[in-house]
Amino acid sequence: LGLCNIPYLTSVIQVRKAIYSNYFKALSKKLSFQKFDSSSYNYSYMPVLFSSETELNAVISYLNANNVFPRRYFSPSLNEVKAIQQYTPCPISEDISRRILCLPTYNELSLESVRWISKLIIEALKWSTIYSSLESVFIFFLTDLLFW
Repeated sequence: LGLCNIPYLTSVIQVRKAIYSNYFKALSKKLSFQKFDSSSYNYSYMPVLFSSETELNAVISYLNANNVFPRRYFSPSLNEVKAIQQYTPCPISEDISRRILCLPTYNELSLESVRWISKLIIEALKWSTIYSSLESVFIFFLTDLLFW
């Protein structure tokens, strides 16, 4: 199956690079992107890194509510999978695995859909920030009332 697709490889990579570029243009000020060598990257995955797991979960929920289904990326961290080995702490890997998400990317994904998904992510981040701020204010007032 793989060899019969070789004639299409260049065009598939071009389409996926355009998808990546559109995601990057829309989201690079809000999220971190995995660094790679662009001369050899095949653009088969679209991993993005959020500032917190709470933010990531808010975005997943918002995307799912809009029938967009991203995937977790290397989650859980492989050092936490007991079937592979006994647990050994890997704090960097564990942290990143809790905050990284693979956005939809496939050859038939339109650039219009990429822009729509990006818009949903930005909306979810905005609502997540507002909710987090309100939650902090509520906790402050609740604490103040309890100890008054």
